[in-house]
Amino acid sequence: MWSAEDLKQKLDFLREFEGFEEFCKHLELFLFVQEAPKDSVPEEKLKEFRRSLEQIGNAFWKLCFLLLQREIRKALKRGERGIDSLDPEERLFLNFGYVGLFGAGLEGKLMSADLRRAPIDPFTYMTFSDYLLDQANALMWGRTENSLEGGLSQSDKIIILKSKIPELFQRLKDFLRNLLPEESALVGLKLADSVSKNLEDHVHLEGRSRKARLADTEGFKELKSRSEAYQRDKSKLINLIESSALGEGERDFLLKMISEAERMMRLYVTIESDLERTKNRFSLLMERIRNKGEIHRMEMLKELVGRKGKMAQMASRRSRQVHMPLLTSASQLVDAVDMWSISSSVNAIVSRDPGIMSLARIRTHGLPRVVVLPGRGNGVYDWEDNTLNIPFQAPQGTLTSVAFALASMRWDADEEGELRFSYQQLKENEGKPIVEIQLNFCKHYHLWVTKEAEGYRVLPKEVQRWFSWKVPR
Repeated sequence: MWSAEDLKQKLDFLREFEGFEEFCKHLELFLFVQEAPKDSVPEEKLKEFRRSLEQIGNAFWKLCFLLLQREIRKALKRGERGIDSLDPEERLFLNFGYVGLFGAGLEGKLMSADLRRAPIDPFTYMTFSDYLLDQANALMWGRTENSLEGGLSQSDKIIILKSKIPELFQRLKDFLRNLLPEESALVGLKLADSVSKNLEDHVHLEGRSRKARLADTEGFKELKSRSEAYQRDKSKLINLIESSALGEGERDFLLKMISEAERMMRLYVTIESDLERTKNRFSLLMERIRNKGEIHRMEMLKELVGRKGKMAQMASRRSRQVHMPLLTSASQLVDAVDMWSISSSVNAIVSRDPGIMSLARIRTHGLPRVVVLPGRGNGVYDWEDNTLNIPFQAPQGTLTSVAFALASMRWDADEEGELRFSYQQLKENEGKPIVEIQLNFCKHYHLWVTKEAEGYRVLPKEVQRWFSWKVPR
């Protein structure tokens, strides 16, 4: 059994904070009940235990802010222009609610890059410590660029894609030069150069990006001309490859390279547009707090941390889970999410609900960032800072957790109320309070983008018809 003194030793880096002693006492009781044989705990202890659960949750989020505040003050005292990193034990506490009860092997697993890093896709993935440092550096120092543990920043992705797309076209040209007869190869190389040159403008026009929407008459004509040149020469290049004497495998390989270049360029343009929106939002924030002092900005950070605590509580409550942000047992890791599975789930659902990327809120505020919070339950959307909040423990699976978060975003992003109003009119929702109706929507949305998308008929007919109308695939 762990005593309060043992816990104080494990969490020595938090010892200076107000409420630390009380936190350890409540945690000692929690661990006693958790480890005690079933039915062996007296009723009085159980009542105290239930009260302690709430106290532990509240104390955890306060300690998170105090830890962040300490790092800010240290950086300010040293004259630094932000916080670049945290100590390992601080990151473990913030990201997972880890309180030092596991061996080095499990600690290593929590710190591993496999658990944290996400692939390159349109979304930004952040651990909770990523989020806190990002907010602190923005509010206290006006910094927009920060390295992330959860994945690459949008700027990093732009740099990578800028180099990978030309490399891909160069590989395509090398293969054309080596595989086709000389005369055909020369034609293919010219076509590949044209396709490479005009692809970006084609994607801007096709996706009606900001560049296309804001272009003047001459600029729009130029975009349209380049897009037409791209489509014409791409068609010629494909015909050249398909009519060649190459084997089927070689032809498919070359055609896939063209498709991959298109995919990467669409990704590049999406991320570039999102980065531009982020910079615009940041400029507005800096203007809003330009005359605010350190105390006011610190208070804003305190409110941000408290709001994330409320998001984690909401995630647990809506999933009928007890809100417990701490990681106290190795068995909890069975339900742990990782950035790769979150990314895979986000992109799978977006492919089944493509309209979500065209929501007015996304066009205005950009893509939501994905933040993994310590806690347990299904994901929720935070309207205030445009984030999908995914608890570290997902008892119903990562896909379900992400689906609930995106459903929550669809509901909250319905600024005109048209989607919500029509959904409330369904017979299934008659007489129900709005909170219950919203939870019903999340459950139905989850089934719509999972089971229903796979061909199973699990939704009531009226609900299925409504989703076919309002959330078409």
